[in-house]
Amino acid sequence: MRSKSLLIIFFTVFLDLLGFGIIIPILPYYAERFGASPAVITLLMASYSLMQFLFAPVWGRLSDRLGRRPIILLSLAVSTGGYILLGLASSLTLVFVARILAGIGNANIPTAQAYVADVTKPEERARGMGLVGMAFGLGFVFGPALGGLLGGIAIHLPAFAAAALTALDLLLAIVILREPRERGVSPTGQRGLGANVRAFIVAIERPNMAILFALFFLSTFAFAQLESTFSLYIEHRFTLHQSVLGPPAPVAIASPHDGDTQRAAARATGAALFVIGIVSAAVQGGLIGRLARRFGEEPLVKTGLLLLALGLAIFPLARSLTLLYPACVVIAAGSGILGPSLQSLLSRHAPADEQGGTLGLGQSLASLARVLGPLLGGNLFEHVGIGAPYWIGGLLMLGAATLTLRLRPAPGAPGSGRGMLHA
Repeated sequence: MRSKSLLIIFFTVFLDLLGFGIIIPILPYYAERFGASPAVITLLMASYSLMQFLFAPVWGRLSDRLGRRPIILLSLAVSTGGYILLGLASSLTLVFVARILAGIGNANIPTAQAYVADVTKPEERARGMGLVGMAFGLGFVFGPALGGLLGGIAIHLPAFAAAALTALDLLLAIVILREPRERGVSPTGQRGLGANVRAFIVAIERPNMAILFALFFLSTFAFAQLESTFSLYIEHRFTLHQSVLGPPAPVAIASPHDGDTQRAAARATGAALFVIGIVSAAVQGGLIGRLARRFGEEPLVKTGLLLLALGLAIFPLARSLTLLYPACVVIAAGSGILGPSLQSLLSRHAPADEQGGTLGLGQSLASLARVLGPLLGGNLFEHVGIGAPYWIGGLLMLGAATLTLRLRPAPGAPGSGRGMLHA
């Protein structure tokens, strides 16, 4: 039964990210039909991330008190309702409500991780968490591709597909998922916001921690700007013939509310995000260990930041969708190198008995960046120019790369900076 329960957890996390990814290619076009501007569209995306930021600890604390199973079931029901409402939405207000509900429901990943910790032995836990990580990655790889494909048929179809898949997961969980016999404490349920702030203040007083947390925030912030404006950029750059940094061209080939234009843009967005997901997964799954053994984490963090800076800088220079793919590959490679290397580096610089909490603080900062990044990206896109979020993101990555020059070796670490990625 434990293996079946773990399979349901895998499916839950996979569908969380699949549902998130399915919606990415079509959400901007969906909102445009109700008159939403780029700034409002990215506010819509930020609302989803904000709910995840706020409700992950709520679900965690409730699961500590009421049990993992009822909270997972409840969160899946909320997600299903959010996706159904999105597919049926007849106004921008309902679209916002739908995304808020989906964000609340999909804040269940830490609870799923706590379930894995409850039902696995210590020696099996890394493998169980790896299963969750794999589900996370696969969901984001295939979600945008599926969303682009379905959105190319009908713009509301991805929402109903996400609802159907999540409802299926809910039914399987009702039948198969059982409450763990013993329950620990959820990582997100251990302390409230005030305690997290105090823990953050203590953590940044240690050597290198302020820099590493800044890198977590800035890299996620820049990527969130890209993610939230990606669909809009493809629509406005390649289907409406707008200039990269200036206002719309005097004559556009289609209205942004034209169904054919939106479906074509959804397919193109899904394909480009699929490329990013595949390359990033390949780097993290096959290359990062060997690169870390050879070069160490500090050089890889710098390399990842510089690749992100380069990819974001050349992204708005592409004159066709075909030329956009090389920029996507560079961005994906940088992200794939940076993410695991930065987490490993943060872990090595944390005290041995505080690594989990320190990594949790880093993820909290990343969640906050996913809220703030889209807000700035949307306003830059609308009021400065459609290439502005990427130029600014590239500059932020260059600034972050210069911060790495101030990093000092971790106590007891070899000069090359090699650490836990080699295990």
